[in-house]
Amino acid sequence: MTKYIALDELMPKDPERLARIAAKKAELENAIQLYELRKKCGKSQEAVAASLGVTQKRISEIEHSGNLEFETLRKFVAALGGTIEVRAIFEGSEPIPFTLA
Repeated sequence: MTKYIALDELMPKDPERLARIAAKKAELENAIQLYELRKKCGKSQEAVAASLGVTQKRISEIEHSGNLEFETLRKFVAALGGTIEVRAIFEGSEPIPFTLA
C-alpha cells in the first residue's frame, strides 16, 4: 500500500518562507476585496478609470496590487461613491474615527 505524505510535511517550517506566504495571501485578499467592491457598486473597470482619469489597465493594476498607497485607495473608493474611514485605536480608550473624503 502506498503511503502519501502531505506537501506541508515535506517543506521546512522556515519563518521567512511562512512570512512570504502570509504576505502574498494578504495581497490576494486585498485584490479580491477591491474587485468585489467595484462589482458590488455596479461599476466596470472602464467606468472607474474614466472617473479617475486613468486607463482601464491602471485600474486592473490597482485591483491586483497588494501594496496600495493610501491615496490611491481613497481615490478608488471615491470613484465608487464612497469614503474611507480610519480609526486610531489606543488601549483603554474608544476608537477615534477620521473620515477622509
